[in-house]
Amino acid sequence: WISVTLTLAGFDLDLNGGHVGPIKVSESKLHKMANAPTNGDWVKAEEIKDDELLRYKITTLKRDPLPTEIVRLQFLPAVYRQDVKRWYIEFQSPEHETTQQLLLGDYDVLSFKLKPGDYIDYAYRRGQEIDGKIVWKYTASAVVATRMKRQFAKSALEASAETKPSQPAPAKKKVSVAPVRQLRQVFADKSLLLVCIENSAMPRKVKRHVEDRGGKLILSPRSDSNAMLKKKVQKADMVIVTTDFVDHGQMYAAKDEAKRIGKPIWMAKNTNERNMLQWYKRHFGTQTADQEIEQAAE
Repeated sequence: WISVTLTLAGFDLDLNGGHVGPIKVSESKLHKMANAPTNGDWVKAEEIKDDELLRYKITTLKRDPLPTEIVRLQFLPAVYRQDVKRWYIEFQSPEHETTQQLLLGDYDVLSFKLKPGDYIDYAYRRGQEIDGKIVWKYTASAVVATRMKRQFAKSALEASAETKPSQPAPAKKKVSVAPVRQLRQVFADKSLLLVCIENSAMPRKVKRHVEDRGGKLILSPRSDSNAMLKKKVQKADMVIVTTDFVDHGQMYAAKDEAKRIGKPIWMAKNTNERNMLQWYKRHFGTQTADQEIEQAAE
């Protein structure tokens, strides 16, 4: 026949195994349990008795019965301060960066009969450390067992860190840098006048095309007077008017003056480098311009 008896109690950890009330739990049984209890857990001991063997099935019911807003500090030494005749604990509070010292209440000290060398668990509502209380005192054997387990875990972690093969640093990807295109100096010793609104992006774009090929760019902004514009047209080797980025007064004044003195002028709607070089070739017809046009088309 088989009879079943249930025992509900807190689990006490011993140096070798532990016990639930009067029921002894062997160390080997703890190691075989998938959800083994630790000191202070609430467990169920299910007694299974037959003609030959008395055994128990241990089930962990609840690891921490305190509400979630309760902070539980585990395995802290209770220290007696001779100067104030009081007991205190020292801990790293989750709410503070520095180490805290907290005096224990006289009622807790008397209830748990603290003596030098005792280790306790202390619980408090978050942010109210001073109003907390002792919730558990470890037996002498539990202190030894807990120290041994913590030391073993620390040693195992250090050994793992030492034996872990160092990961080779990832090889830096070689950034392929495209070779800088050597631009032929088509506009060498030439000055080009750009008639354009100064606050557009066009002056920077044309300036780059011209200066990269050895030329000099002069800008005639909308603020130039007609006299100043005519003077700049006369000094330049050629004139570029961006028809979409120019004031009509500027455009016609530059066109008329260039035509009067026979100065090459390009009324440009699209000032990309290929179009600029083709226009230059039509007026100056150099082999260098032909080669540069082919390179710009690549």
